[in-house]
Amino acid sequence: MRNTHLVRLALAFIALLFGFAIPRAVWAQSALENPPNGGPVSGIGVVSGWKCTAGTLTYTVDNGPPAQLAYGISREDTQGVCGHSNTGFIAEQNWNLTGDGQHTIRVFDNGQQFAQATFTVTTFGTEFLTGVNYEQTVLAFPNTDTTTYLKWQENAQNFVITGAVPNTDFPNILGFYQISGSETLVGCTNPAFNGTTSHQIFLPLHIQLGPAFRGTAFQSNPSGGFATSAVTGKVSPSGHIDVYIITDSYTSAGTFIATGTVFLTGSIEGKVLQGTYSGGFIAGETCSVSGAVSGVRS
Repeated sequence: MRNTHLVRLALAFIALLFGFAIPRAVWAQSALENPPNGGPVSGIGVVSGWKCTAGTLTYTVDNGPPAQLAYGISREDTQGVCGHSNTGFIAEQNWNLTGDGQHTIRVFDNGQQFAQATFTVTTFGTEFLTGVNYEQTVLAFPNTDTTTYLKWQENAQNFVITGAVPNTDFPNILGFYQISGSETLVGCTNPAFNGTTSHQIFLPLHIQLGPAFRGTAFQSNPSGGFATSAVTGKVSPSGHIDVYIITDSYTSAGTFIATGTVFLTGSIEGKVLQGTYSGGFIAGETCSVSGAVSGVRS
């Protein structure tokens, strides 16, 4: 009787051991990689991963209706674990349909769950964003010596990389610029400010990272008035420049007149800078502004 009791205990222990071990082994021979557990997702992406052996693979989001996963995608990185490489699974997913917030995905093989992840979705409040065209420059990515260009791609509902440019491809434009120009003001509240005047600008560009640069400028006018400006912009590998300038203007006595913003497009070739700009005052006056500049770097 004692031996029989011991055998039964042993069998029960083995059953428990295998009951826990088999699911763990099954989970160990697979991986859900996308969406990443604890990570963010957006736009149109994928549910993907790998499993050494599989029947019919499906997944659910927040215990919703099951969706099919394609299985047998080549994954050479799993050859050593699985003994073969046709282990990948994948399905396309529009995360905009899932909605903002935290969600849970569960993956099943013939109805048996083998993986899950919790992730966070961020959307623009629509299932499919249309009519948007936008590009962005990312400095010092993926390393400090590279500038990456991104563009919104509607069919992916996300940004895609359109270029990765070594910072050595951009011309070094740092230096002290002495610039001459003419400026026309129209539509000013004070009619005395309307008209075209000449000016001298002293512009030290003292910071540059890849295409991005910035500096400060001092402008003097024949009337004795002056202006100070914050200058930020980008230069292309060919020397084309796009510059945003915000300026505070003063009378010769130092009385504040207005704050204005202008956008300048032009080029820097060698030591020569030239360009045209337009904009307007945003505080203190209502003038529209346009002008042209040219100068050299010392």
